[in-house]
Amino acid sequence: MKKTILLITVCSLLLLMFSLSVTATDYDDINGHWAKEQIEKWSDAGILKGSEGLFRPNDSITRGEMAVIIDRLMVYQAASGNNFSDLSANAWYTPALLRLNEANVILGAYGKIRPNDSVTRQEAAAMLVRAFAVKPLNGGEMTAYADYDKIAPWASENVQIMSQNNYMQGANNLFRPQDKITRAEIVKIIDNIIAFNCNNSNLYSFVVDGSVRCNSQGMNIINSYIDGNLYITGNATGSVMIENTVITGKIINIGQASLLWDAQGGRADKIYYANNGYPIALNLKKNTRLATDFTLVDGRMTYKGGEYRCGIDVSSWQENIDWRAVAADGIDFAMLRVGYRGYVSGATMPDTYFTQNLQGATANGLDVGVYYYSQATGVEEAIEEANIVLDAIKGYDITYPIVYDWENVSGSTARTDKMPAAVTTDCALAFCETIQAAGYTPMVYFNIPIGLRHYDLSRLGAYDFWFAGYTTAPRFYYDLAMWQYSSTGRVKGIKGNVDLDISFVDYSDKQ
Repeated sequence: MKKTILLITVCSLLLLMFSLSVTATDYDDINGHWAKEQIEKWSDAGILKGSEGLFRPNDSITRGEMAVIIDRLMVYQAASGNNFSDLSANAWYTPALLRLNEANVILGAYGKIRPNDSVTRQEAAAMLVRAFAVKPLNGGEMTAYADYDKIAPWASENVQIMSQNNYMQGANNLFRPQDKITRAEIVKIIDNIIAFNCNNSNLYSFVVDGSVRCNSQGMNIINSYIDGNLYITGNATGSVMIENTVITGKIINIGQASLLWDAQGGRADKIYYANNGYPIALNLKKNTRLATDFTLVDGRMTYKGGEYRCGIDVSSWQENIDWRAVAADGIDFAMLRVGYRGYVSGATMPDTYFTQNLQGATANGLDVGVYYYSQATGVEEAIEEANIVLDAIKGYDITYPIVYDWENVSGSTARTDKMPAAVTTDCALAFCETIQAAGYTPMVYFNIPIGLRHYDLSRLGAYDFWFAGYTTAPRFYYDLAMWQYSSTGRVKGIKGNVDLDISFVDYSDKQ
């Protein structure tokens, strides 16, 4: 299979960048070697590491070394227990071996995993097929190696799959299944499998004859064709957006990345396999703000793409606040917590500093919005929370939104544990409708996991979104009216850390 990459420029806003752009690692023993280019490429990506200026390309590779390389590529998240008599708890390769064992990539036998044994060619074929979910080609030719009878039965199918895909070949009609595979050979095979390595949070558009590795947060792939698999590593914990793209293989999502796809683009019935994928809500406006328009200056986010206002959100955690100092420090608005519902008891509790904060912020000229930390498990409780807020703000000038802040709590004791997204969405709608009926502007707060996994955002399109994401730009697919960009901000008049926000809407003009 020929591996070609064609990058397509779709517009001036698209950042197309090959991820391996740093100076190549210098090894003294690879000049003139047939795998020099691949060794430098994957060393620059941080996957390979030599020692004392040497890579040792023709040395065999141990099972422990193989585990470390594959783990760096995939960034597995879970590990098995160490039940192997020959695996030291303190060895440098032990964590990787246990992660690959949990992923069923490297298997043990008879209570041993043989970390220092050299990897044979047939073992390498089996490991790589398991790790990268390599599938046989439809109609692909079976290779009749002269030494086929020497291939172990457990490895024969994997050898054929790797040969069919031209990822791993023999020579002179021999596969040499029990020969030790070299470090250079492993690098070449990996390079055959992964045709393109996305290592940056950018927009990508490409035609790739092979598989793609996505190793970053905030990845957007549009107008593309991937003739292979898409590997989303454990490093990719944000959202990965796939729009108008065909993927002929599978999406292998190792980590906690939230995957969105355009169900109307590409062959959606054939190509999207990830368990945590979310169809695009076509009724929602896209976030078109450019990442390059955001700059952090002295700890405060600035935006040159249009109007914005600087804000904070606070609760009793900040205790006593000097609101005059806050106003003098360039803060335009404040979002104040009214109260919260207990995640175990379900009891509603007031924020003990709410009234003090409300009076202090308004007296010093700040625009004020409020939020309620919800643990509602049904519509009746959400409406109850909305009415608690409305009672608390009577007689005050609330110029910014009233926000529904529902958050899931880790742990089996949380009353909101495993709430269906339909119910969570019903609660948000009930809260917002109650607030809107009272003449105020409602809003819904969430981060990526909550927004995509716990809400059906297509049903919330009538209301503005307040997005929490601590990155250099608001990397969320849908448009947002407000962005909480830091939880460790510093503002005069407040002791310790405080959440920092910017609003792309001046709600005081809408009153």
